[in-house]
Amino acid sequence: MIPLMNGLGFRVAGSLILLLLVISGCQAQQDQRDFEANAISPPSGITVTDIHGVTPEGATDPDDWRSSPFYSGIIDISPARPNPVLSTEEVVIELYMDLDTRVSRIQAVVLHDNGETPPLDDISGAPLPPGRHELRFPASSLTRTVSPQGLFRVLIYDGDWQIISYGDIEVE
Repeated sequence: MIPLMNGLGFRVAGSLILLLLVISGCQAQQDQRDFEANAISPPSGITVTDIHGVTPEGATDPDDWRSSPFYSGIIDISPARPNPVLSTEEVVIELYMDLDTRVSRIQAVVLHDNGETPPLDDISGAPLPPGRHELRFPASSLTRTVSPQGLFRVLIYDGDWQIISYGDIEVE
């Protein structure tokens, strides 16, 4: 016969469970901080897509368009399309939101080398309904100069400025 736990045993087991929850919560916060640090690094490579969002095999940048740890499994991001993009074209980024999402705003910004983050597009609601949403903006809005060619880092935030995703777009 297995002896039943006494009050002390329950308190110890409860304390261990609480400790595990705190540790996993701390790890999730550290994972988010690491993700955010990567997000504000300089752009480096792209996930190639056509106008329909099709990516040729081997043309994926594994660092681009991932959901942050806080939004993993809640909001999925499709790579920007087309990429590379002509300066006269429009960029589209699709998001798929889970039923349990409590997000009321999603905003795309471009990260310039001086730290400025001009807005590109946003979606607002109270809260946003589940399903597919699109961020759209002209490729020419990625730059501060007359010549819009180059590689640009796009950041996607929620209404509380919590980063959801990021990726790089090449303007030709």
